[in-house]
Amino acid sequence: MPLDLPAPIELETFQRDGRPLCTVPLTREKHAELGEWLMPQVKRAEVTKRTAIYFVLWAAEHIRANFRGGRLTWDFVCRETWK
Repeated sequence: MPLDLPAPIELETFQRDGRPLCTVPLTREKHAELGEWLMPQVKRAEVTKRTAIYFVLWAAEHIRANFRGGRLTWDFVCRETWK
């Protein structure tokens, strides 16, 4: 399922220009779509460059939108989407 994400998402592009992956803006809809794409990849333990890039994009937006302070944990990052 191809994702129509804004900005280039090739890892090499970000390495060349220095932009962190977490600066790619995602709408609520794209964030949800990305989470739906990631869940089966993670459950199958398909750790590819694309999966890693998309996980960083998803997690950065999840943290930005939902983290209210305190200690940031992996449980917070993964609990709601990947039960």
